[in-house]
Amino acid sequence: MDLLVNTGNKIVIVLPAYDPDEIMLNFVHELQDQLSDQLSLLVVDDGSIPEKQDTVFAHLEAVKFCTVLHHDVNRGKGAALKTAFSYLLEKYENDPTFTGCVTADCDGQHSVPDIMRAIEELKQHPDNLILGCRTFQQDNVPWKSRFGNECTKFIFSKLLRQPVSDTQTGLRGLPVRLMERCLQIKGNRFELETEMLLVTNQVNCPIREYPIQTIYFDQNSGTHFHPVKDALRIYGIIFGFLFGRFCKFIITGLSSALLDVGIWAVIFHLLHRYEDRVFTVGDYQFHLRIVLACVVARICSSLYNFVLNRKFVFQDGRKQKNRVFSDILKYYILAIFLLLGSLLLTELCSRWIPAQFMTAAKVVVDLFLFGISYFAQRYIVFR
Repeated sequence: MDLLVNTGNKIVIVLPAYDPDEIMLNFVHELQDQLSDQLSLLVVDDGSIPEKQDTVFAHLEAVKFCTVLHHDVNRGKGAALKTAFSYLLEKYENDPTFTGCVTADCDGQHSVPDIMRAIEELKQHPDNLILGCRTFQQDNVPWKSRFGNECTKFIFSKLLRQPVSDTQTGLRGLPVRLMERCLQIKGNRFELETEMLLVTNQVNCPIREYPIQTIYFDQNSGTHFHPVKDALRIYGIIFGFLFGRFCKFIITGLSSALLDVGIWAVIFHLLHRYEDRVFTVGDYQFHLRIVLACVVARICSSLYNFVLNRKFVFQDGRKQKNRVFSDILKYYILAIFLLLGSLLLTELCSRWIPAQFMTAAKVVVDLFLFGISYFAQRYIVFR
């Protein structure tokens, strides 16, 4: 299945719904006037109570251009969205005109003009994640919504370096590649929308925002978002993402260090016959076998480390060759500085430490340089 290149503008509006009321019916009838053969509506009933099946959803199933899918039990907004994504990807598997979908809330928080704007933005930018962003400074915004968004916005901006003005918006335009990636996310509730923002760079999907109306009814009393339980899930995803990346960096760093030390130790001991070979650079005197061992070991371990950090740790989705070359250039400039640091520090150690303890000394030196390498790669090479 190759859906990464879209040439058409077929877009589906997705509405996850759980125990909706008459507001949703009025909302759908407003949308119905805008629907065409290139624009349809998919409603996912997330295990609503039986009386809603007999009223709201029975009515929706009779609406033109509207398809209704059902969950037997309530599984969460994230699960409803993944059901919609899976259904659409299978339905339009061989349709190159399918561009993606626009998700919206069913409780009337998103106006029809704002939804149509999201569709137009996705048509014009079919490789971007489109976010309809609210303004949280208005008086009608509930305090819990304002506080929650400010907290997550701060984390995204300062810790993740990914500025997003409305991290909780449900009005989004998703290209096909992001829909496919979302199916791999484990969360089934509101945290799916947060993790969706975190994985955009993995599929080379820039985020594009536009302003929308900020609409709340009765202080947003109809929402199914639980301020404590769902907030903990969301922040767990965010900090898990940060901590998980750091753990992966440690794993790749340690495995690279082991490879580096192993190669260095083998070469250092193979060249024992050249123990007395030295050469002088300026005021410094270097042992030939230490220099050769350091250079060969660092070349091998750095290639290994670069590939793992770019694809496994930072999961860079950029495909442009100039970005790859830029990353390689920055990485190896750093590697040269680290190599020189390792060489100088190891040589200094050799003046006071017997040869049989030099491998242990090399481990200490590289642990010190590992900390420098982490911050340099995190904020310069793979920022």
